[in-house]
Amino acid sequence: MHALDERRVQRAVEAIRQYLGAHPDAADSLSGIQQWWLPDRQLGEGGLELAAALDRMVRDGEIRCARLADGTQVYSRFRAPRES
Repeated sequence: MHALDERRVQRAVEAIRQYLGAHPDAADSLSGIQQWWLPDRQLGEGGLELAAALDRMVRDGEIRCARLADGTQVYSRFRAPRES
């Protein structure tokens, strides 16, 4: 069994925050994030650390995860609904 490297998880969280700071309207799947948002990052076996980082950020309310009709999960920056 592969143990998560907490340092890689935290680096992934920081890299995602940085990317979304520069691209606030970005939205992508785990594989898209790995390929396009963080192409130069070494994130461990099969993206387990990236998946853990995304799960943590969803849990903490920093990003949201929407499931498309085909089951694909798409992550994007969390935005609270505008108050009227």
